[in-house]
Amino acid sequence: MSATLSLVSECDFDSSHEFEELLVTELIRRRLSDFHGGGEARLSLCSDLIGKGRESSMQDKIFESFLQRQFQEGMSLADGSDLLELYPVFAEDGSPPQEYLARLRCKGLIKSNGEVFEWDCFEILIYFPSDYLRTANAFQVLSWSYPIQVFHPNISDKSPFICIGRLAPGTSLVDILFQCWEIITYNKVTMREDDALNPQACVWARQHRQEFPVDRRPLKRRVLNLQLEADDSEMIERIG
Repeated sequence: MSATLSLVSECDFDSSHEFEELLVTELIRRRLSDFHGGGEARLSLCSDLIGKGRESSMQDKIFESFLQRQFQEGMSLADGSDLLELYPVFAEDGSPPQEYLARLRCKGLIKSNGEVFEWDCFEILIYFPSDYLRTANAFQVLSWSYPIQVFHPNISDKSPFICIGRLAPGTSLVDILFQCWEIITYNKVTMREDDALNPQACVWARQHRQEFPVDRRPLKRRVLNLQLEADDSEMIERIG
């Protein structure tokens, strides 16, 4: 495995609040429309993701409360992470967001010109449909966004699909983000071709399993406990 490619990617833009509010939706549209030259089909899928379920979901107070909790917990995780940027797609009516663009700046793998390289910027679209507390389809909730050259058995190289395993209804945004991070960093990997979205990556992974995970940094920043016991504190004061 060679060192991380020193290429400027579309991830290298200013993540200001203005960007969040004005450009996230357009970025999602562009990401999906450009996926393997998917064109109008990808754009149609994106339109479904962005607008789906809005007309009825916010009439459900339980679901609205769930979405509000996901927003608070998700943004809290992003604030406490050196690897995660989370961009919610806000609704015009001020209701809690159902869609997110998650950017993970951890190490993962891509395949380009027949060679496997490390990469350090990945994007996933997350969408909570209005019936998410009753039923959950992982391929409806999650869409792979960037880069299209990603190389992992659990991520398709032909369509915007990522498989994190069975997704239970009501699975939290934080849990989903942790599972996506585990996959991208090869902490979690399918080794069987019959259960993989990218069988070629599956064969490669079995031959290189000693190199995993490719990134050992935690998604959530570790907090050092620097508190002193009362007796120790008093002793320090006396010595001082």
